[in-house]
Amino acid sequence: MDLDKNFQYFFNLSTDRLKIFLELTPEERLQWLEDAHEFVSAIVSYEKLKKWKLYIKEETWKRQDLN
Repeated sequence: MDLDKNFQYFFNLSTDRLKIFLELTPEERLQWLEDAHEFVSAIVSYEKLKKWKLYIKEETWKRQDLN
């Protein structure tokens, strides 16, 4: 995970890692998502999570308006 100049987090997946994820069973993918959620919840403050949720909600509305 990296931090860009606008203080937004992002990460890159290699093609090999993406292939591994695509080979997981649905149960393994769900477990991966649950583990990722647990990790983020433990690291990121509650206030930051609220901001992210608002940002995602706003972006979703913008995309819906374009359709």
